[in-house]
Amino acid sequence: MTTGVKGYGENGKEKKEGSFKAIFIGITTFLTVIGLTICITFLILRPTKPTFTLHNAAIMNLNLDEKLPTLLTTTLQVMLFSRNPNHRVGIFYDELNVYAVYKDQQITMPTVKPASDYQGTRDMTVWSPYLYGVKIPIDPHLAAELGSEEMSGFLNLRVKIDGKLRWKVGRWRSGHYHINVDCPALFRYYYAKPPQGRSGRISPEIRFQQISKCHVDV
Repeated sequence: MTTGVKGYGENGKEKKEGSFKAIFIGITTFLTVIGLTICITFLILRPTKPTFTLHNAAIMNLNLDEKLPTLLTTTLQVMLFSRNPNHRVGIFYDELNVYAVYKDQQITMPTVKPASDYQGTRDMTVWSPYLYGVKIPIDPHLAAELGSEEMSGFLNLRVKIDGKLRWKVGRWRSGHYHINVDCPALFRYYYAKPPQGRSGRISPEIRFQQISKCHVDV
């Protein structure tokens, strides 16, 4: 009698362990299939990188320090359009930093876009940040080139964005991808005539010339 009860208990334990094992294998298989399906769908869709356009830029301040002409103070506002061209893939933008560059040297501090900004399929987003740089040290030859560009009547800057993005397909989100955006910004100097009875030089107005398409790397 004792042996029979013991055998029955062992059989019940084995059946219970077998049931748990089957459930675990079933759940693991289900999750694996779902993951593979999403990954395969993601690869088939092949998300296209977003497009960026610099629509406008206004320079409020671009001056070299009178005592130390290698210190540059800059204030400008830019209007950037970003578009998600994908039909089935959304985009999360994380940690986007935008700043201005002159001759490959950064002349403003990064302005940070709010994290986890979601852009749905075929959506367009407009961002108009202010960019500031107060007494930013620049190379002496760049200070001279700024003067030369003013004499020529044109100024070439670049607006750049560095950050991270994630792709979204259904409920699945990818890992982070680095994104670099480079937008040329062409300006022209316009000189006004001094008011009647007033002599001396008047600071020129610097106007943005044309909408520019940005180069995007992901």
